[in-house]
Amino acid sequence: MRKSISARVGALAVAAMATATLVATATPASAGTNGQQIAWHNNSGLAQSFKISGYNNDNEWNEGCFRLYYFNETSKAAAGWWWKYNVNLQSYSSTDCSSNTRLWYTTVNVPKSQSGDWVTIQGY
Repeated sequence: MRKSISARVGALAVAAMATATLVATATPASAGTNGQQIAWHNNSGLAQSFKISGYNNDNEWNEGCFRLYYFNETSKAAAGWWWKYNVNLQSYSSTDCSSNTRLWYTTVNVPKSQSGDWVTIQGY
């Protein structure tokens, strides 16, 4: 009977490891097929943060504020956030997207699917 129990425990451990491996290797948003990540290019050199508002890969309305650390660069601060359809973008002269420091606002259509994972927005 001991042999049977230890064999079952061993089989469960192998199954648990296989499941953990599958979960760890899953790609977020099926990379490029159900939303895109947004890279922000800070054209003005004045913006210190940007806000993205719109639908994510789960069809839920979402909003995030992302800090910019270097002027006149393309920032991937929003990596791991996936967007699609009409998305609102705003830039701010503050580091925390304070509404009284807004510099710029636009709406862009982010494709649900494309060959890559990123859409670069030329912001101000």
